[in-house]
Amino acid sequence: MSDDMYHDPIIAWSKRKEHMGTLQNADCRATENNPLCGDRISVEINLHRRRIKEIAFNVRGCILAKASAAHLAFLAAGLDLAGLGQLREIFQKALKSKDNTFLFPESHDIFTPVRSRKSRHSCVLVPYDAALEALCSMGEEKNHHNPTFDIGLITSNLSIHDDNLIHTFVQ
Repeated sequence: MSDDMYHDPIIAWSKRKEHMGTLQNADCRATENNPLCGDRISVEINLHRRRIKEIAFNVRGCILAKASAAHLAFLAAGLDLAGLGQLREIFQKALKSKDNTFLFPESHDIFTPVRSRKSRHSCVLVPYDAALEALCSMGEEKNHHNPTFDIGLITSNLSIHDDNLIHTFVQ
């Protein structure tokens, strides 16, 4: 893994456009701003049984915010508010961990170089915050946690060249 914050996987994810734009008849939407960097993330989500079915982002921001939004879009299908909240919490703990106490989930290890740049943590977390805010607008509380959610259940092949991404989520 490169120590360069803008290494090839981050650049590649930032260029992905599959989940950028808007959704027809979105069930919920939100916009979040990152005042430290000037990022502005808008998200629209379609749900099925209170779980994310489709997600689309509009990103006006830095390469890290764009990469994180695209990356989250590939992971989000099947997550509910609790699952998304726990994924964000684990991601944030990994970012803040100075001694590798909290490791990045395998699916998020491309963001390891961001760990040493505290001022950029908000850039990669703002897409999660926007998605959580959108889901909360459906009437659920932000701090609701599903104790059966296990980050280890998320498996993915996040090759930037693979269009057949496979995800397994708690159903």
